[in-house]
Amino acid sequence: MIFYLSRWFPRRRLGRTLALMVIAAPIGSTLVGPLSGWMISTFHGSGSLHGWQWMFILQGIPAVLMGIVFYTTMVDSPAKATWLSADEKATLLPAVPAAVTRERMLPTLRAALSTGRIWLLGLVLAANYLGTFAVIFWLPTIIASLGVDDVATVGYLSAIPWSVAVLATVAVGVYCDRRQTHSVVVFAGIAVAAAGLVVAIAFGHNFSVTIIGISCAAAFFTATGSVIWTITNLQLANMTAAAAGIALVNAIASLGSFLGPYPVGIGRDLTGSVVAPLAAIAVVVRGGGRRSGRRHDRQHRLGRHPHQPRPSTAAGPAHG
Repeated sequence: MIFYLSRWFPRRRLGRTLALMVIAAPIGSTLVGPLSGWMISTFHGSGSLHGWQWMFILQGIPAVLMGIVFYTTMVDSPAKATWLSADEKATLLPAVPAAVTRERMLPTLRAALSTGRIWLLGLVLAANYLGTFAVIFWLPTIIASLGVDDVATVGYLSAIPWSVAVLATVAVGVYCDRRQTHSVVVFAGIAVAAAGLVVAIAFGHNFSVTIIGISCAAAFFTATGSVIWTITNLQLANMTAAAAGIALVNAIASLGSFLGPYPVGIGRDLTGSVVAPLAAIAVVVRGGGRRSGRRHDRQHRLGRHPHQPRPSTAAGPAHG
């Protein structure tokens, strides 16, 4: 989806465009929290199935249907869109990158694998996802640990952080498009998200403060993830390796989404609390933000915008 959207929207609108896509996840979490609690409570025992089994079935149906709708209705680029006029295509096509030909695919993959900034973006996004998915998977448990016993109530309260995340992600996306300060926002956003986890940990027995801390973490993890994807598209805008680079960043970042829930579960089994593992995740996430910030500072000292490609060496290397 990240690469797909870059084929439809110009660079100047990528931040808010990707933000609108990314907020689908917190919007879904906002709706799914209360809906899941209702499904588990209402359908438990129906048809000899547990409530959580019904939840998986009922929530999986819309995903399958939307996949079919997307496959049958969407096209690869504006050039293939029958619902665009010739004038609209003529206006839009020069502003979006062209597709990579089949002959360029292998060199494109090699270029992606050998580009250090792609690996760095993947690692920073992995750190971000580590915190994001820890919150996603353990938010109901954290709320229940605050003394909330009713499953439906846990679901309703779980919607609060993701509602905040929707607003924060849109606001940050628009801000980045206007100010073009993506790298600084990543550095600050990850720091604020990590601080939110620390606040939730430090005041773990105070319901209101814990919800505020978790909401802050969820909001800025989500918003920062959107900005990292914007940076990825901007960094690769002048490379034929765009698709391969985005795929590589996603593959590296997926490690964070896969590993995120595990440290919390293991730490909880060992210590009886989610405090220690969440603190460790906050440290790792903060480290990822520092790497992003140091790269931005270094490029600023060199006099180059963080998203500006290096000068071409097509005419041959310079000799001193």
